[in-house]
Amino acid sequence: MRRRLALAFLLCLAARPAAAATAVAMRDVALRRDRNRAQPPIRAIKAGERVKLLTTQPDRPNGFYRVETADGLVGWAWAPSLRVEVAGGPLPTGSAPAGRPVAPAPAAPKPAAPAPAAASTRPAQAVPPSMPPYRRSDWPQWTDADGDCQDTRQEVLIRDSAVPVHFADAKRCVVASGIWADPYSGDIVTDATQLAVDHLVPLGNVHRAGGWLWDAARREQYVNDLSDRDHLVAVRRDLHQAKGEKGPEQWKPPRQGEWCSYARAWKRIKERWQLAMTAAEFAAVSEMEATCPPTP
Repeated sequence: MRRRLALAFLLCLAARPAAAATAVAMRDVALRRDRNRAQPPIRAIKAGERVKLLTTQPDRPNGFYRVETADGLVGWAWAPSLRVEVAGGPLPTGSAPAGRPVAPAPAAPKPAAPAPAAASTRPAQAVPPSMPPYRRSDWPQWTDADGDCQDTRQEVLIRDSAVPVHFADAKRCVVASGIWADPYSGDIVTDATQLAVDHLVPLGNVHRAGGWLWDAARREQYVNDLSDRDHLVAVRRDLHQAKGEKGPEQWKPPRQGEWCSYARAWKRIKERWQLAMTAAEFAAVSEMEATCPPTP
């Protein structure tokens, strides 16, 4: 009987949130009454604002933490927008499993790539007959801009994990695990091998929208751009493969609650890089934007 009571007590302790667990908003994030991103938010949690965590892990499969703000509001916040802390600081190194080093808090972002001039988003003109076919081999691979052995894929995985990541090697070059909320489905993923780093506007679409005219330097800049959080996102591998090089007229995030943010990011990236849209693509983006909640 005593052993059963002791076991029950330990299970209760394990289920409780970590003492004084907090998180800092890495960007503006909505505080919501429930875990439906289509519902109007209670208010915005501003970038840099600290909140108390009322759950130890994001909920499955939605990807939200239950949090309490400094002014006493309780609600749900999107996990990828929060970086977890304990007792006002980063999670301690000792919280990692034995033999698995923990990443330090991410360093300051790498220097942003020069922003291309903005252009109004509009349906594209007819595709010129001189455009060559798209070939992935014509576009650069991931680079390691700061020489720290973590290429662009690893940088995105470190950035987007809701908790400090674990590495697969002592040199901390390759991410092994963390907690990611897939921005296309809302599913929670903990194994980095199950993730792909996706160009929200894929390279094949970029090629057809004007990228075929770019030189090698411009293509490398696009492939590895970390200056916009939505440009590169960590997603489930199967969704990355299903999306491929398709535009929104052929593929949309399976979770309709993600359509608004996906459409707005697609439109912004196209404008920033002066990339045109076909009439069908433009119509699909407009359809997804129609799901956005009204601005207060």
